[in-house]
Amino acid sequence: MFALPEFSRTPQEIPFDEQVLSCDNGGVATITFDHRGSQDDRRYVFEDCQDGETVLDGDFWFYDREFRNFISETGLTVERPTETIHFSGHLRERVVPHLWFDSREPVVFERRAADGSFYSLSGSGLYFHYGFIPKGPYHEVVALSGMLALASERTGNELLRAETTEELNRPPVSDPETDWWEPLPDDWTFTGGSLRVTALDGSAVLLEADNGDETSARLTLIDSTGERISFDEPWSVWQENLRFD
Repeated sequence: MFALPEFSRTPQEIPFDEQVLSCDNGGVATITFDHRGSQDDRRYVFEDCQDGETVLDGDFWFYDREFRNFISETGLTVERPTETIHFSGHLRERVVPHLWFDSREPVVFERRAADGSFYSLSGSGLYFHYGFIPKGPYHEVVALSGMLALASERTGNELLRAETTEELNRPPVSDPETDWWEPLPDDWTFTGGSLRVTALDGSAVLLEADNGDETSARLTLIDSTGERISFDEPWSVWQENLRFD
């Protein structure tokens, strides 16, 4: 979802140049480049363009800035013999000096395989930040917030909605001696905020980070009648599922 679609035709990357390429089936691919310093922007417009066994249709923008990447699509469909993928929305990512990801517009990603399996992900206002930011001395910041809806074989093709009812976070830590290029420890845990995953029948799982123990989180299972059972689980059970790297 975060990469350019595979496309075998390689146009010349000439600044401010627009090139129109013919596709195997008579369709057209229009590719525009804009290179200025550390800026590398590319726009792909596919019009029923067959490239080998793949057919692409739609609009795809890729913005490459120093340490940052942007992807924007008004709607791109990729059809292969094994699957059909559709993606629309806008994503931003930064990897130096910290990992930062967000979607300023609703994002939709759908994949339907030839065997009938289906995966659908949609979300709005997703935000993740993990690293150091300059505020006088550098501050360590870890934060996750937003909402997404997911349906797949693993959910029985039923829609699940996940949202942070309160932003998951750790308190900022100021360290004037920190080198801003130094990566943070590989510790994907939180001390504040909450995350709720809800099914269509109203049953849910609620994760609350602040349970008085930084090594664990409070889990509450809620059935469709509203009955609740709560217990604590170590962060090691959850942190791999909350990673964005």
